[in-house]
Amino acid sequence: MWYWISWKRGSKDTYKISPVKDSPGSIHVLEELECGTFGPQNFVEIPRKAPREPHRTLGVIISPDGSRKPQLDLQIKKAQNWNTLINAKQLYGNTRWLAFRSVLTPALFYPLPLHCFLESEPAQLDRQVSITVKNSLGLPTALVSGPILATG
Repeated sequence: MWYWISWKRGSKDTYKISPVKDSPGSIHVLEELECGTFGPQNFVEIPRKAPREPHRTLGVIISPDGSRKPQLDLQIKKAQNWNTLINAKQLYGNTRWLAFRSVLTPALFYPLPLHCFLESEPAQLDRQVSITVKNSLGLPTALVSGPILATG
């Protein structure tokens, strides 16, 4: 998979990423048959993606145009799935807390340093989890969202 990113100058000196149709091209590589041997000119085309198409690599969804939405949608889906599973199981509070700390927390926090989320976007993740954590673990509201005196 590969991307070709070219910029198009718009009005008022603004730049936008050009679509694939404005910069056509392809990459072909010689197919390797066995270790170090090549066949009679068998070329394989490497798939090309548009700059707006996200790609998942090493557990993180990235996009050359800088879009955060695919990663945020995946994080929200993980949180909702965890909520569904944790509420369906008959687990005690300490087991639920262990599931939260060992399963969900790493899954949600691993990709965060690689994206520049807006301040309101992680709050969407928090909403998915905080009610379940508070209710199922028997935690007071002040512990989950902060003391009421501090607008928690």
